[in-house]
Amino acid sequence: MNSDKEKIKIKVCGMTSKENIKKVLDIGVDMIGLIFVPTSKRFLKDKKAIIDFVSQIVQVKKVGVFVNPSAALVSKQIDQYKLDYIQLHGQESADFCSLFTNKVKVIKAFGVDEFFDFKILEKYKTSCDYILFDTYSLQQGGSGKLFDWELLDNKNIPLPFILSGGIHADLDQRISQLSLPLLWGIDINSRFETKPGMKNIDKIKSFVHAIHS
Repeated sequence: MNSDKEKIKIKVCGMTSKENIKKVLDIGVDMIGLIFVPTSKRFLKDKKAIIDFVSQIVQVKKVGVFVNPSAALVSKQIDQYKLDYIQLHGQESADFCSLFTNKVKVIKAFGVDEFFDFKILEKYKTSCDYILFDTYSLQQGGSGKLFDWELLDNKNIPLPFILSGGIHADLDQRISQLSLPLLWGIDINSRFETKPGMKNIDKIKSFVHAIHS
């Protein structure tokens, strides 16, 4: 686990329902992810009720997820949802990431497989705060499948990172036993749902307890 003994952060991504978000807030997660990608099944539409509700949340950090967005869209959503972090999940450059470092924490996502070149991460070490490692997929927004975490062993990773991609409840022990010094957080989504955008509260509660115990 991370070497400073801090608890691993848990991010619940793909939240779409006000009532579902309220229940997740009571569990003790650290972050919620809001997806601003129109092609996603978990796309959060800009409705006044949800904007007003989310913008007032302070007990967890709010992460806006984007894929190859315009700078204007990112800035708009940061302001109206009062985002704490943005997660860039496309082919965004380090220069693009740096546009927002004075406003929010920046997470840059990368799809990992056996061909991934970890040297590319060096380009982002001054423009981002965190890396997110997801399973490599041609489709945007994640595949819901695990990648081989051993690919991260003995790699030069310049920033604290978040594990993502098909993480499910039965992986709690394996996650707790990981020896990855810069592991900072776990991103959960589709494997903790009753349907796209609606989270299984009991399953998340059990997972959070197992990871944080």
